[in-house]
Amino acid sequence: MVRVLHASKRRRRRSPVQLPTSYWLVSQEPMACLLFVLPMVVVYEVGTWLLGAVHAPVPQLVAHNLIQEFVAWFGTDSAWVPGLAAMATLVVWQLVRPGPSRPSLRVVLLMVPESIVLTIPLFVLGRVLAQTTGEETVLGGVGAQVVVVLGAGVYEELVFRFYLVGGLMLLFRHGLVVPRSVAAGGAVVAGALLFAACHFHPIGATPFDWPAYVMTAGAGAYLGLLFVLRGVGISTGCHVAYNILSVLMSG
Repeated sequence: MVRVLHASKRRRRRSPVQLPTSYWLVSQEPMACLLFVLPMVVVYEVGTWLLGAVHAPVPQLVAHNLIQEFVAWFGTDSAWVPGLAAMATLVVWQLVRPGPSRPSLRVVLLMVPESIVLTIPLFVLGRVLAQTTGEETVLGGVGAQVVVVLGAGVYEELVFRFYLVGGLMLLFRHGLVVPRSVAAGGAVVAGALLFAACHFHPIGATPFDWPAYVMTAGAGAYLGLLFVLRGVGISTGCHVAYNILSVLMSG
């Protein structure tokens, strides 16, 4: 009887529903982010090949162009290098810091509606400032526009959130030895300002404009906050969803 009672207590301790906590943590792990972002990279790379959407540097693909310019220093300018760099980054991240559990298909699928819902503050910010986060596309078809803005979302999150904000967090936390919250806040703000600056001359193709800069910096701060709280998978999904919805609604 005593053993039965102890077993019952153990079952009760394990019985609380763990889906929200499990999803919150597992969706931030490297493998979940890899499985979530991989289809986006594949769609972008295949789309550019089928539609011929990117024959030359496109203004919207700021981060993509930066990656290509960086690897060109090493003697290659292949269009597929940014995609390979994105996947290699997530794979190395998984090898360096393997997650405590394997993500289920349900976790990866749940990241889709969460990403879409999290676009609402971006649309509200755009309404308040009466601006959009990107310049008008130079491409004709809606399909090509979707491919371009999808790639912009993926590679901007890789460069400006994963590399830049993540790197600044490490620098502030371990280099300057500041509290974690201060390091995260400083990295998000600095990353947002640099993210916005890179969309205008001389790095980007758009002439500088204060309202557009404030809008882009605000979007960068929000996406940086998502990166810190929810991981690179959700921040990428939100960015991509916002870009695609903006194209579809404007088209």
